[in-house]
Amino acid sequence: MRKILATVAMCAAVIVMIAPMAGATGSGGNHHRRSHQRSTDAAFLVASAQTALAEVAEGQLAASKGSDASVRDFAQRMIADHAKQLNDQKALHAQLGVPVPTAPSPKQQAEAARLAMLSGVNFDRAYAAAQVTGHLQAIALFKREARSGSVRSVRAFAAATLPTLYEHLSMAQNLQAHVGGSMTDANYRSDTSYGRSSGNNHGSKDGNCDETTQRGNYSTSGRRSHSGTSADWTSRG
Repeated sequence: MRKILATVAMCAAVIVMIAPMAGATGSGGNHHRRSHQRSTDAAFLVASAQTALAEVAEGQLAASKGSDASVRDFAQRMIADHAKQLNDQKALHAQLGVPVPTAPSPKQQAEAARLAMLSGVNFDRAYAAAQVTGHLQAIALFKREARSGSVRSVRAFAAATLPTLYEHLSMAQNLQAHVGGSMTDANYRSDTSYGRSSGNNHGSKDGNCDETTQRGNYSTSGRRSHSGTSADWTSRG
């Protein structure tokens, strides 16, 4: 009987020793998974900020070099909207501890340099075509985050920004139709760092951009705020 009791006590002691180790292993796995998910959100914030900086830089270029008034008006809208986007997402960078980029990506800077070499109608056409392709890519980026992001506030930011990006795409399509040119003018932008596009300027299913945009009359009125109406975004949760 004593041997049986001793054996039972020994088994109980072993279980007590193993349990915390198992719990620590499970906790470590969960922590690794959460860290990976947050790194995806962090990568989105960096790409989003670099895209906004690129849009502002190219918009400033178009505001001064555009030969058509519609190009200059569109550029001013891009400057205002994407500067607001960048400012709005700074709180999310602080929440996740992600530094806010201070310049576009090297590829985006090279793209702006190529645009700067053009002038007149050639610049207008290349800028308009690049804006169509670029906004298709930005929409794909934001849609992925809105669907799959792990941080609620970042996911809500992406969802709230999408309507403005779709509006920009429609405006860019109409601007391209106004100044002429083709998607060939924008081919150099198809390999930028924040996504890929099939180059279909009527809406694309490539890169998760599976909603067909509807063309509307080009206008600089009726601006839509990047802040959206999502309570989740403002909660920073």
